[in-house]
Amino acid sequence: CPIGFPSRLELMILDSDQYFLGLGLETKRRDITAPLKVAPPLFDDVPISPFLSLPMTADLALYQLKFRICAVFCVYDDTRFLEILLESILPSIHHVVILLSSTPWNGEKRSTKHTLLAAQRVAVSDVGQGKVSIIAGAWSSESEQRNFGNDFARMLGADYVMVIDGDEFWHPVHLERVFLQLSGSSQGISPFVRSSMTTHFGHLRSVIDPPEKLKILFLLSPNACEFVNAREIACFADRGTSSEGVLVNQAMAQCFHLSYVRTTEEILSMKFASFEHRDEVHDGWIENVWLAWKRNSSLENLHPTHPSAYKRTATLPIIELPPALRALYIDTCKRTNHENNAEFLRMICGITSQMLVTRVLPARISASSTPYSAIRSLATNKLVDDFRNLFESSSDSQTKTAQKQLPSPRKFPYSEVFRKNRSDVISKVRTVDVMEHQIELDISLRGDNGVWLPPPHLNCDRPTFMVLTIKEGPWDDNTEGVFADIKLMLVDGIRNAMAKYAGITDNRTVISSTCEDLRFCKLSGPRFLVVLGSHHISRYTSGNKISSLKSDFPPKDRTALYNFEYIDGQADFDRSQQTHMWQVYDHYSLSKHGIWDYSQSNFEQTVKEGYNAKYLPLGFVESLTWSNDGDFPPKDIDVLFYGSLNAYRQNTLQKLRKEGVAVRHANAQNDIYGEKLNSLIQRSKIVVNLRYFDERSEVSGEWKMARFLRPLANGILIISERCGSTQEMALWEGKGIIFVPRDDLANTIKYYLEHSGEAEAIAREGKNAFQKHREEDIIWPHLRSLVRNKCPRWNP
Repeated sequence: CPIGFPSRLELMILDSDQYFLGLGLETKRRDITAPLKVAPPLFDDVPISPFLSLPMTADLALYQLKFRICAVFCVYDDTRFLEILLESILPSIHHVVILLSSTPWNGEKRSTKHTLLAAQRVAVSDVGQGKVSIIAGAWSSESEQRNFGNDFARMLGADYVMVIDGDEFWHPVHLERVFLQLSGSSQGISPFVRSSMTTHFGHLRSVIDPPEKLKILFLLSPNACEFVNAREIACFADRGTSSEGVLVNQAMAQCFHLSYVRTTEEILSMKFASFEHRDEVHDGWIENVWLAWKRNSSLENLHPTHPSAYKRTATLPIIELPPALRALYIDTCKRTNHENNAEFLRMICGITSQMLVTRVLPARISASSTPYSAIRSLATNKLVDDFRNLFESSSDSQTKTAQKQLPSPRKFPYSEVFRKNRSDVISKVRTVDVMEHQIELDISLRGDNGVWLPPPHLNCDRPTFMVLTIKEGPWDDNTEGVFADIKLMLVDGIRNAMAKYAGITDNRTVISSTCEDLRFCKLSGPRFLVVLGSHHISRYTSGNKISSLKSDFPPKDRTALYNFEYIDGQADFDRSQQTHMWQVYDHYSLSKHGIWDYSQSNFEQTVKEGYNAKYLPLGFVESLTWSNDGDFPPKDIDVLFYGSLNAYRQNTLQKLRKEGVAVRHANAQNDIYGEKLNSLIQRSKIVVNLRYFDERSEVSGEWKMARFLRPLANGILIISERCGSTQEMALWEGKGIIFVPRDDLANTIKYYLEHSGEAEAIAREGKNAFQKHREEDIIWPHLRSLVRNKCPRWNP
């Protein structure tokens, strides 16, 4: 394979490493029965790849795995890719367990004889000999079957279970990169490892763009973790692992998920028949999306249950496929006498048999032949063009020049791309007791010269505050944006309250900060905390998904948790779930200031549960309004909706559009917050609000005041489904907000679009009313209660 094209250099390096990795795995076979202490390194004197992509470095000569990996497949009747997948991963791991179920998790029973035969063929092959266990049984649910696999892998002596389905492919070099990093870690066995993934849709080279945000679970410790629902896990810190979960950056490794590389018959008879969320598939999805996309691949919003999760598709270059899929693609698409039907060809190649173009080339290739001509026969002009673009993008002289400029293997241990991104390759969750790795949240302690200053003592005469947003982890890209306006309101509201009621006007009185992961954040200064995203604390408590907090952070005697999650609709508050907030409330509600909540129904539910709670509705601050120096954009958006989608919201939006309402979904393509979202709200005549929970009820306690802040503050009419408590709706009805049942949304929106004068009058009245609900007046008594918990004599 020619080397030297800068735009493709990393992919060429990957292939080079694949060759040398193969040499090592051929001679040093990984086996679950081999004692780790005598396992030889992967390479002794074998030359390492001269191009050295991560982690194929000279250091790899001394590399040996410090753990055993057992892959567990839960299979029923889907064998489309099973054999080539097994053959591709077997050299990289120590053992494979195939759990062949006699009944599906959902749907009607079907034959599994072909599944058993496929598994047996791999088990007796050279690569699978002695490394494959096939277990037939019946399991009532996905989690039950996966937990059985965990137990069996633990019995075999596996340190990690590779969680993998029959349509999830990995590049062998990607796997080795992760294994090397985990082997080199001083933290021991991690409870779990997650990774990004590329999702294929329709055919092998068609992928979802932008990539879906789901981080797939692919390694876990069978000693520390167990499955609680489908592929969701709970891990326990006292079972012999570190407290570090690992997120693998896409630059290091990713899963290639062939979930929707299927024929239409397979989608209906296999995937949807046993699909965990089959009852949530939108009506008419096969006809209106799946088959329609085959006719027009520019179609958008493709996911069967959450359409915007699969925004559109893009074409993946052949060379970016992992080796097993690349071989499948070329082998299938170059044939002239196809035994398979046209839909199979479309599924793999994106073409039909009539579109095939065969090029039979001489058995001997002359020195002057172009590199792509070494392929014996090719399918479709596009495939030929891909290879031509790949191998002929530079002239011979340019190729030689580029080759001379390649880094020396001894001078540069990693390829340039990965050296630049070295710190971003793996994001780890550190324990809170490793103080040298903790992140100081109070940046006011840093002096002008950048040196950290010693934290001051608590000053009860001049208390200081921090509005802290807690994220769910390093892969949480949404929480900070979701709370942006609330954080702005709180910072200004606290600052104004301290100036108005305590006579303290120093801007440093209140700051804001964000904690990416609660276990490696610290606060040295004596600030009082108002915590947003408090429901994420439940992710870090004992008996929960990750591990227990090892310190009292946030400190309960000076922390007010401010809840913005709908209690009746949140799994975090479900006592039947392992993950819930009530155990957090047990810890934080004992102080006099109690738990804060912005919703009347939430507040009442929290009190009903026996906790000390306070109702703090949201108030007005000037920074919520837009000045624009009088230069406002034209109102060119009739109706705007912003928020995440579920089936209920998606169906409601579709219903509105069918009834003639041109509603724009602000974040249909990407999650947007801050200025980008505000610019859309400014251009809107009406903002529509839809419930997320309680879809079968006429009235919901789910209050959306946080979403109303910007429109109310700037005089934009809100038309909302009936939501919130009776008191909350009565307070704002006709004052900036019109509450109607779902079935009346379309007619109400049309009315106020046609009667813009009435709409503007209601919006102005709402703006005036909101300005009278000052945030500093609402929050002041609760701030005073929070401070007096530590400073009982403070009474400004």
